[in-house]
This record gives sequence, structure tokens and C-alpha cells, in this order.
Amino acid sequence: MKLATLSSYSREQLTDILRVLKLYKTSLVQIGHRARLIDPKEDLSVAVRVEYPTGASLEDIKSFAVAGLGEFFKIKKIPTDIVFVESPSLIWGIRIFAWDDMVNISFQKFANQIKNA
Repeated sequence: MKLATLSSYSREQLTDILRVLKLYKTSLVQIGHRARLIDPKEDLSVAVRVEYPTGASLEDIKSFAVAGLGEFFKIKKIPTDIVFVESPSLIWGIRIFAWDDMVNISFQKFANQIKNA
């Protein structure tokens, strides 16, 4: 099997590949490190991440997160692979990330609003 080299592609093909790579790089920068790349052919299950404050009871956080998923994201079937991450910057509450959306149900959100008012 012969491997393709850059010289085996036309200028148009290389330009198109470069355009796609630049779009990919830009999207990673805009989305950030919370992104989980999904193959379009893959089953589009919900990717959920929950950030919670240090020292909080994980059982309480789980029930709060399930309620938040139902209320804010209208998710009926709660995924079993929710990722829980301790976040020392949170004072109270949680942040829920589902797909590329986020709901901030934390005291930090209100503290920032008061500080900026």
C-alpha cells in the first residue's frame, strides 16, 4: 500500500483541507476545554458535566443536578455517565453543562451580578 504525500494532492484539495483545519482550530478555541468532540454518525446521547463546590455531598449534588437537567434542559431520560467535577471557585450551588449549553445555579453568579451592579 502506497502512502499519499502532500505532492499527490492538488492545490485546491490542500486549500480545502487547510480551511477545514482552521475552522476546527477556531471552534476548539471558542468552545474551550469542556468540549467533547462527537462523531456525527455516533448516537447523540447527552454529554453532561456538573461542577460543584469543594466539600459538598455528592448525593445532594446528584439530586440537584437531576432536577436541574429536567427543569432547564427538559431532559426526561437522565444519562448515567454524568461527569462530576469539584470546583474550588464555586461557593455554593452547581454549574451544569449539557451539550454546549451551561446553566449556572451558583452563588458565584449572584455575587458577580451584585459586584457589577
